[in-house]
Amino acid sequence: MSCACDSSNLLSMQYNLQVCVECITTFCQVLAQLIAFPMMGFKMNFVLFLLVNFTLALASTSIGIFVGSAVKDPNVAAELMPALIVPQLLFSGLFISANLIPSFLRWAQYLCSLTYAVRLVLNYEFEDCETEACGVLLESNSVNELPSYVYWIILILIMAICRLTAMLMLRSKASF
Repeated sequence: MSCACDSSNLLSMQYNLQVCVECITTFCQVLAQLIAFPMMGFKMNFVLFLLVNFTLALASTSIGIFVGSAVKDPNVAAELMPALIVPQLLFSGLFISANLIPSFLRWAQYLCSLTYAVRLVLNYEFEDCETEACGVLLESNSVNELPSYVYWIILILIMAICRLTAMLMLRSKASF
């Protein structure tokens, strides 16, 4: 009986195991929102809220893993994190409406995973709202620019592309 496990397969198995453990850990952390959800007074379905936050958390950690695998020194990766987090907050429409961002910078919102998560939550929270204020909120954040399923696909693609690229970069850096 021969072992068909070479070092590159072991690296892939270890990476996949790490992703599974991270998914379980992330889900447990997101599940803690069960306590805060009723306090916030959301009208949307809790399961949808949980799924949006879970997918956002995985996409965000995937971006972090990608950056961490792209640099040689972990301290450099830690120093780059604010450069990734601050634009997420600025361009997502969470604090500043997307239409208030200068037009020459507005394209950056499409690179931010938080943009798609905010649009999903706004869409699910205010989809049945008939007031003018809800319409203005949804319009100013371009929530109805694309159907909801496209935002889900984009979040999953961000996660998958960053993870796959990180795995390939780590594999190319590994010495066997």
